[in-house]
Amino acid sequence: HISLGCHLNIKQYLIVVLLGLIHCSVIQAIQQHEIIVYKEPRLLFSRSTVTIPADIQVVTKKKVNLNASSSAAFFMSKPSVELWTVETQLNAQAVADQLTNLAPISLAEPNYELELYQSVSFDQLATQQQYLYQSDLYQLWSLPQIQSVRVAVIDTGIDANHLDLIKKIYCNPAESINGIDDDANGYIDDVSGYSWVDHHDDLQSHMPVDDHGHGTHLAGIIAAEHNQIGISGIHPKAEILPLKVFDSNGKGNQLNAALAIRYAVDQKVDIINCSWGYYRQTETLKSAINYALDNNVVVVAAVGNSGVYIQTYPAHFSKVIGVGSINYDSSTLSSFSNWGPMLDIGVDGNNVFSTKPNNNYGQLTGTSQSTAIITGIISLLKSFKPNLKPDDYLDYLKRTANIVTKKDVAQPNLQALLADFGVLSNRAEEFISYSADTQTSVSQLLNAPNPISSGSTTFYFQSDQADLTAVITLYSLQGKQLKQVSLSTIIGQNSIQMDVSDLLNGPYIYVLQIDSIDQITSGKCQILR
Repeated sequence: HISLGCHLNIKQYLIVVLLGLIHCSVIQAIQQHEIIVYKEPRLLFSRSTVTIPADIQVVTKKKVNLNASSSAAFFMSKPSVELWTVETQLNAQAVADQLTNLAPISLAEPNYELELYQSVSFDQLATQQQYLYQSDLYQLWSLPQIQSVRVAVIDTGIDANHLDLIKKIYCNPAESINGIDDDANGYIDDVSGYSWVDHHDDLQSHMPVDDHGHGTHLAGIIAAEHNQIGISGIHPKAEILPLKVFDSNGKGNQLNAALAIRYAVDQKVDIINCSWGYYRQTETLKSAINYALDNNVVVVAAVGNSGVYIQTYPAHFSKVIGVGSINYDSSTLSSFSNWGPMLDIGVDGNNVFSTKPNNNYGQLTGTSQSTAIITGIISLLKSFKPNLKPDDYLDYLKRTANIVTKKDVAQPNLQALLADFGVLSNRAEEFISYSADTQTSVSQLLNAPNPISSGSTTFYFQSDQADLTAVITLYSLQGKQLKQVSLSTIIGQNSIQMDVSDLLNGPYIYVLQIDSIDQITSGKCQILR
């Protein structure tokens, strides 16, 4: 071989050169980061300059109004917040650390991203709103509603023209669409929500249009109107404030989320739904959450979909209600649901059927959907008991809950909750009084097929007595009697067919009553054609 002065052969020499080139390319790689920069107040008329380190190039600076109400002494400027876009070889945290040490900067932190906690989309017609009757959520409709409730859905926007949502969208009475900031809150034409997407490019919009689908799905779970169209929201009288911080690809960041939270509080919302988060957090987001909590706003947040023990934010912030997903059929934590000290309560987030843009419907799975269900429940409780503190609503849910899974997750027990409030459900099986002293004469009540895919269904049950009058009644979830059939029993298996050809797709409750011995048995079914 050919000897070199460094005693390496050609092959070794080329490897050394290649490794050197790779090393140099790594060192010299330029990255772009967004940094939130807080500046201290300064004397008026004095110059405020920051000497930026040579290895950090500031590309853009954008002023951010986190709190319009902040004030300073008459001879001092207000503290200010800016969003910087920088180019550097350093990582985002290293840039923030360097800037924080510079006067007059009091704090600099990366503008961390956010993740939507949604999993896979399924066949739209696989099932309908099974979560309403599997968990007996419909019984909450028995609660008298004393006060209106406004819910902010901070997400991908909402299809405000959806027939199930069009009457549910909040309207700002102090604003008109005229190109003017009528209510002087810093946002022009914010009649029905706002969008912070592309905030740093001055592309904010008063139209929080949902070009993704996630936000519309959550809004339907919470508040879809009971209008004989589509689905039934958990709290159909709730008012929804759509706030968009995620783009069509589901990308968002913590600064925009913080701005939306502060805006929601200033618009006097009662509850904020955060079906998103991240494993790292900024003081900017934490400060916005505290602003909401200090103003008695209930904040409900998803714990995430990685299926691991972890801390995610905002769910892990103190006094935020962290929501996970529990499998209804096995009362175990869903495989995708995160857990940990942030997890306060869980409800089934699998295959949840709800609204989608353009008057469509479909299923999504994730702790996002579980969070919207809990938000809907708390919205109803807030309407019934409006003067409780934010912590009290979680306390009510947890003290009446079933504790399931090895991870001690609380699962709402709606019957126990209603009993705790001293409210009796007037839905379906509650139309008939139970007799606790009756000897069982019928058992194994079921209907087939279930789901019902044709114009009729057959009810089956076992009886140990003959010649009893058995009446089977079909109810809507709202407690309205729809169908009724009767027969005279025989010993052994009994069956009777019911015509349901004129009923719409959806969940129903059936009740079997044996008049002569004052006994009833009930079950749940759904029509899916």
